[in-house]
Amino acid sequence: MAGFMKAVNQGLVSKSELGVLNATAHVLKFSSFQEMYFSNGFPSEFEVKPNRKFGNTPLSIEPAGLDKLPEPGKPLQGKDLERFIEASAAKIASILDLKKR
Repeated sequence: MAGFMKAVNQGLVSKSELGVLNATAHVLKFSSFQEMYFSNGFPSEFEVKPNRKFGNTPLSIEPAGLDKLPEPGKPLQGKDLERFIEASAAKIASILDLKKR
């Protein structure tokens, strides 16, 4: 985003041109940017208006029927971790309407 804005400011890219930015780096590096995108909270100098069609808003996946869930500072181990991963994957597959082949 910063590089694109710099290119606009230097006249390398016109303000009327459409820019597509692909954030492929680690989520922790860009969590503040994502939050601004999801909440439409960019400072005015960014001149960014998120398109809700491309929001890709995160969902909280909370699988049901588990005795133990991970907590901050208390990661799951062994069979509890395996059950959590399997239940989470099943929940995601259900949301995406994925079927086993």
